[in-house]
Amino acid sequence: MVATIRDRAYQRLAPQGELRPHGRDVIELAMKHRGLLEFEDWDAVDRQAAAMLYADQRPDIAEALVKGRGLGEYLVAGPEMIERLESGESPGAAAVVRAAADWYRAGMTRPAPLELVRRAYHAYLPPDDITLMHEFDNALRWACEPVSGARAMTQPTNGRGLVVHDYVLDHWARQLQAPIPETTWDAIADVLDDAPEDAVTASIAAFELHNNPAVSERLARSAADKGVMSGLHAVGVLLARVGRTPEAEQWCRAAAEGGHADAMSYLGHLLHGRGQLVESERWYRAAANAGHAVGMHRLGYLLYERGDLEKAEHWTRAAANAGNTDAMTNLGYLLKKRGNLAEAERWYGAAAEAGNTDAMKGLGNLLGNRGDLDGAERWVRASADAGNTGAMSKLAYLLLKERGELVEAEHWARASAQAGNASAMTNLGYLLQERGELVEAEHWYRAAAAAGNTTAMTNLGQLLQKRGALEEAERGTRAAADAGNTTATNDPESPLQERGELAEAEHWHRAAADAGNTFAMTNLGQLLHKRGDLEKAEHWYRAAADAGNTFAMTYLGSLLEKGRGDLEKAEHWYRAAADAGNPIAMTMLGYVLEKRGDLEKAEHWVRVAADAGETAAMPILGYLLQKRGERDEAEHWYRAAAEAGNPIAMTYLGRLLLTRGHLVEAFRWIFRAHKAEQPDL
Repeated sequence: MVATIRDRAYQRLAPQGELRPHGRDVIELAMKHRGLLEFEDWDAVDRQAAAMLYADQRPDIAEALVKGRGLGEYLVAGPEMIERLESGESPGAAAVVRAAADWYRAGMTRPAPLELVRRAYHAYLPPDDITLMHEFDNALRWACEPVSGARAMTQPTNGRGLVVHDYVLDHWARQLQAPIPETTWDAIADVLDDAPEDAVTASIAAFELHNNPAVSERLARSAADKGVMSGLHAVGVLLARVGRTPEAEQWCRAAAEGGHADAMSYLGHLLHGRGQLVESERWYRAAANAGHAVGMHRLGYLLYERGDLEKAEHWTRAAANAGNTDAMTNLGYLLKKRGNLAEAERWYGAAAEAGNTDAMKGLGNLLGNRGDLDGAERWVRASADAGNTGAMSKLAYLLLKERGELVEAEHWARASAQAGNASAMTNLGYLLQERGELVEAEHWYRAAAAAGNTTAMTNLGQLLQKRGALEEAERGTRAAADAGNTTATNDPESPLQERGELAEAEHWHRAAADAGNTFAMTNLGQLLHKRGDLEKAEHWYRAAADAGNTFAMTYLGSLLEKGRGDLEKAEHWYRAAADAGNPIAMTMLGYVLEKRGDLEKAEHWVRVAADAGETAAMPILGYLLQKRGERDEAEHWYRAAAEAGNPIAMTYLGRLLLTRGHLVEAFRWIFRAHKAEQPDL
């Protein structure tokens, strides 16, 4: 029986988030054993292979399979029933069946009461034929007539009501999107007045499947008024979903105090959301001690937030062992954090196989960290295909950084960004900025920044700062204007026209810095440094440096060296950043050491930086080598930096070539250096 349950019925009976229909324990047991045969998903090869199995003994079944009908559909003559109902031969019969079908669409599984169908019948009739109003009995008889041995609707002799054929229900569920009429909901509510548990089920269906919160609340209140704890809980959940949180808390508290474990857990969730952590923990514990898996999971998360990792893992593991896939996912994360990767992978895998998209993404991340890019992409892609926006963003990153697949990377970044994922907005902005599409890049940075993403704030600030009125650009434009160039100040892209963007750049840098983003602190420090506000610049550089940002350490060293004249403290910060691997800091440290005569250590640091590709270090290394007579290697480093566009290296290379008699090339490099230092206005 479980193996052949219809999809629609299964989905209707399955838990809907916080709200769980009556009989959910049986359904959850069924989930562990259910094996549906999806005939509709078979392709031509599958159908032909199945038909061959029946070719000798049941050629009729073989023919149905080859024609594309599912086996069950063929055996009950489903298509013939639908064709008859939709032919227009009996609009009254179609109205009867639709009225009964809406009883099932309201979450009910028992036969539709005859009087309910009679009362609702009129709402489904065509508006242009009043004669049908009094044809209910004839329409009912017509609907119950057999078609190829099957009936669209059956009226059992026990008088329990009307049964609509599964095939008809499934077909109309796919084809009909019309809402259940209010008059039908009224009839359903009246019938269920004496069946409060069923009223809760109908309440869930009204909210989750039909987007009708008013009817949902009415049905749930009806059950709650009769003291049904699940009704009290349902009212609380529904009120919370429409933003009426204080009322929701009252209803959930009443159900929780009445011993309803779902309500205990959800009340804890509501209290957690508004910062009432002590009382939240009390209700989570009550639910957990009652064996409620979601309560265990939520208690584990609260303890994790508090930093009590041992107890967090205990309750998360208990929930995971009880089958909660969110808990399995969180347990995988906790185990990964403490280095137990094998068990973390096992729990991620269990939750991923059960369909948890966060677990799929987590498993993909774990596999990617150990170098299994194929496995990482497979699971992240599965999560993205299932609609997980975080996985879409991660997949875009994998495709861009590991595969170089720019087109598909942009597709997934855009899909995630359009779904509201701020990280994806930031990544999409970066991708667009890299290929020069600055207008759209700015759009996505702004969207992500507005959502609180500090990296986007930083990137937006940098983009505006680069595009805006930097002091040097403004001076150049003024010089051109003073020389009589009238377009210099009227050009819409003129730095003078863009000067307001520095203020906005500072705004975004400051917003991200205040939120703790160390790159934003560094950028804000740079902007203030260029403006001459050394005290505030030093404050932000130091804040980022103390948090471990090596660029901030380097800029702080530069400020202390050139702005304060404090070489000792400057060297301290240069060395800290150099030891952490920052090539710019290595270069600056080498320069300071060279100035004080420690040539051996100076050469060590600038060589490490030059080997890392830092062009600013290359001319310094060349200079040190030339001083001790190693002119060939000096020329090598000068040339490497010069060809990379470094004007200092161009000058040094030109001077070295002059001493070697290569006059033409020497003057060419010296002229290029002059041009690089004096750009056209």
